Amino acid sequence: MLIVVGVLLYLFGLGLLAILGWEIVSDHAYRHRGITYGAPPNIPEAAVSPFGVNVSLERYEGEDLERALTMIGDGGFHWVRQRFPWAEMEPQQGEHDWDRWDRIVAKALEYDLTIMAVLESSPSWARAPMDGETPEAPPRDFADFASFAKAFASHYREQIDYYEIWDQPNLYPHWGERYTDPTAYTHLLQAGYRAVKEGDPEALVLTAGLAPNVEEGGQYMSDLLFLQKMYEAGAKGYFDILAIKPYGLWYEPGDRRLSPLETNFSRPILLREVMLRHGDGDKAVWAVEFGWCALPSGWTGRPAPWTSDREDIQARRTVEAIQRARDEWPWMGVMALQHFHPVAELDDPIHGFSLVTDDFAPRLTYQEVGVLATGTTAAHAGWYPADTWAARYEGSWTVQDGTMTAGHEGDALVLPFKGTRLDLLIEAPFHLSEATIDGMRVDALHVDEGSGERRIVLSKGLSDEEHVARLVVGDDASAEGGIAGFIVIREASFGRYYLSLLLLAAAGLVVVWRLGRLLLLPRPLGWWRVVAGWYLDRQDWQQVLIMALTLGVYYFSPWTILSLMGLAGLIALVYLRLDLGLAFAVFSIPFFLRPKIIAGQSLSLVEMLTILCFGTWLLREVVTRGTQGAEGEGPLTLFPDRPLISGRYLVLGL
Repeated sequence: MLIVVGVLLYLFGLGLLAILGWEIVSDHAYRHRGITYGAPPNIPEAAVSPFGVNVSLERYEGEDLERALTMIGDGGFHWVRQRFPWAEMEPQQGEHDWDRWDRIVAKALEYDLTIMAVLESSPSWARAPMDGETPEAPPRDFADFASFAKAFASHYREQIDYYEIWDQPNLYPHWGERYTDPTAYTHLLQAGYRAVKEGDPEALVLTAGLAPNVEEGGQYMSDLLFLQKMYEAGAKGYFDILAIKPYGLWYEPGDRRLSPLETNFSRPILLREVMLRHGDGDKAVWAVEFGWCALPSGWTGRPAPWTSDREDIQARRTVEAIQRARDEWPWMGVMALQHFHPVAELDDPIHGFSLVTDDFAPRLTYQEVGVLATGTTAAHAGWYPADTWAARYEGSWTVQDGTMTAGHEGDALVLPFKGTRLDLLIEAPFHLSEATIDGMRVDALHVDEGSGERRIVLSKGLSDEEHVARLVVGDDASAEGGIAGFIVIREASFGRYYLSLLLLAAAGLVVVWRLGRLLLLPRPLGWWRVVAGWYLDRQDWQQVLIMALTLGVYYFSPWTILSLMGLAGLIALVYLRLDLGLAFAVFSIPFFLRPKIIAGQSLSLVEMLTILCFGTWLLREVVTRGTQGAEGEGPLTLFPDRPLISGRYLVLGL
């Protein structure tokens, strides 16, 4: 009886240590996953002003167009995302109607706005018969779209540099009257990419904006799964920027839960991880649509599928989302709000995203984002060119080949930044007579040996908050050198976190060692032999069935206690048949989008089984080494006719 009590106490202790470790790791991942610490990636398309807005400029004429563009500029927006419908611009094959669109492009540039052109929709002559009156459908022949894209890029090559190929093809009806097809869309993207580059070799191509959802296929497909399948179909190398739509829906922008089943503002992290798995970490991600819905008071139209909140909540969430992205995601570039003033039926709930009313009265989100965009905007973690939008130059600076060169002694640069370290990229020779961070002097920089780009650590070990750097040029301002760029770095120390894990691991090893010693006593070893012997005496198919049923109890049970009992049974079964555990791990890979949630934590089946297999293997190793030199057989030799790992099940799983 005392042995049983001892085993239960040790198991209880192991459980407590496991729960504590799980909580520490989960909390750390929740707080820090997706945040870039240390050297940030060098992604030029991410070092741009983030402030953008979706527009429908074609709706305006005369003074209304002027008024809209004035408000957009006054609101601090640098980017406008405008749709250019192929269906309207080439109503007859080979006959392009540019006039209407030339007018709005010219006007947008007149107000110093940069256009993101969305090339989407297909004319009736290019659509398949099954798509009928669905202009969002793709063309029968992708070469027809490529011809239009090339003509468009050639026509606007001096005015537009950013092209988005189609829009949300992972949602019905944006791929017509058929199921979503990431492979087919990839082929359209490839054709569009080549065509745009032929029309304008300097242009940059965005993927279609992928809409967040959790479906696995049919008329709707998860943006995560869609992007994965795009890569499998050969999308890498055929886009310069990934376009996504991280709508906030009913979540707060600070909701850090990460799961394929959560469509919150943290979802860009998962999309970025798909890119990293495919070696595309040098590309930027742009949020081409995002925001929260706030229907006007007294709304009598259709209810909003995204839910609706008060305007003050909408404004706060929007500002916090922009701040979070800039703080944590140096790979995120433009963030285009949905929408300045959408074209829609009067009862369409999309009006809840509008920044202005029908008579151009600004709503609260327009005002609050404008305060952020027009104020002093700091450069966050990332690489920045010398002429970055965040820097302010004082004096007679000139830019040549990306280098800012001072004209006179005393010319200065002011750079607000947020981070713990600031590096300066310079072209030698270069001399600063004074450099300060928050008014405190740092070592003045004088580099005059040789020439070429140098990287200088200007300051490090700063607090993780906003700072202001001021650099004043010395007496050799006429030298050929100058400022080539900046690198803002955010560093963090996780010493306490790793120390906590180390102490927990040490305590766990002690408990496992003591438990192993206790289990090797005759009585517990006897009942373990009986239970293990009964299981291993079953036929292989029966063992597979027992393990499958136990796995089903863990995965499908709505009750936590029953799920934990199933997990305990799995540990015992995988301990005896590690090969079956590994086979089930392989079989579970297709279900990674449907994790098991216990106590608020989600873990996919493949992750759980992989951890379990490794843990039981480690436990066997510990117990086996504890029996070396003892009389009789240890647990690994208890059933010598049963190999530890059966190759046939591994092959079957693969």
